[in-house]
Amino acid sequence: MRAVSVERGGDPARVAPWFFPTPEEYARLLEGAGFTVGAIALVPRQARLETGMEGWLTTFGRSFFEQYPESERTEVLDDVIELLRPSHCDSEGQWTADHIRLRFSATLTP
Repeated sequence: MRAVSVERGGDPARVAPWFFPTPEEYARLLEGAGFTVGAIALVPRQARLETGMEGWLTTFGRSFFEQYPESERTEVLDDVIELLRPSHCDSEGQWTADHIRLRFSATLTP
């Protein structure tokens, strides 16, 4: 999405509403809010996209596409999908996404 944004003169920062902190960064945030972190780790896995990449992007990436005029959005979406196809779509047309959970346990320090 960032690559397409740069190519089309959009705002690459607009890719977020997502926040992808490292475990260390998130631990600092928790500790800064008064928590003691017991454990924290990234847990990667592949997630099968039952709606395909288009369904996933239009559901979770809506704010990214809203920066473009309505008349360009389908073309921008198609550009993003084609960039992702080689690494996220298998020979049978099944799409997957890299899914990484940040799991932690923390207790509020009195």
